[in-house]
Amino acid sequence: MWRDHGADHMTALSALARQHAVPLHRLRRWSAWQFPWGYRLPTLVLRPAALDLPGKSDAGVHYLGPLIWKQRPEDHNQHCAIEHFRKPSVGKARIYVAFGSRITPDDLFLNRLWKVAARQPNWTMLAVVGSHWTAAQMQAPPANVRIVTWAPQLEMLEHADLAILHGGTAGVMEAVAAHTPMLIYPHELDQAGNASRVVFHHLGRAGTLRDSAQRIEEDINAVLADDTIRLACARMKGRFDNEDPDQIIDDILLDQNVIGNANSLI
Repeated sequence: MWRDHGADHMTALSALARQHAVPLHRLRRWSAWQFPWGYRLPTLVLRPAALDLPGKSDAGVHYLGPLIWKQRPEDHNQHCAIEHFRKPSVGKARIYVAFGSRITPDDLFLNRLWKVAARQPNWTMLAVVGSHWTAAQMQAPPANVRIVTWAPQLEMLEHADLAILHGGTAGVMEAVAAHTPMLIYPHELDQAGNASRVVFHHLGRAGTLRDSAQRIEEDINAVLADDTIRLACARMKGRFDNEDPDQIIDDILLDQNVIGNANSLI
């Protein structure tokens, strides 16, 4: 498996192709980059077209819209912290922090985030770290931060004034569906590209896991205070709601050109 935390996904795949002498210059279509299994094949993108960067899409690329898993198992052991986050407090901003179900949060980054939260008693923060995670170098969080291993993310995003995420496609789409401003800290795979989309559409800001506590604090305060970001999030949610994935799938399957290449979609 190819891993390169310092490169975007396309650059890493290009390097992998060079390593194995794959003739990309003969396979790749330059009008739009595709995943390697999609060369000259119909490609279904599990993301709304509204969230993408501007540019002309290849004729074989179809956007399926905001596909969001709404029915999820619940963990009632986290009830107390989640109930605390559900209840609004006058003058307090609610900040939801999640770094995905698989990726271990960076302890040193979380230490800097706790340091910032300790200076901001007007924040209420809920941090989801995942059931696989154990603290190695993480300091104890301040009183206004609750740590859980699971949370009903769709609901928490509805309550949150800001979501701090690593930028995975699912989390970003869920935040947009909840019209929640974002602060993205990408570090691998699709995350850097999604962070670029968040910044381009003015849905929030992006940083790095190496950011200082001062920079993290400045970015959080800037996003919380930015009315234009909140308006952009509301507009993007409206565009999301207008994309019907079921209708898009029906149209693709009824397209004779796609039917003729049905084996390519398997």
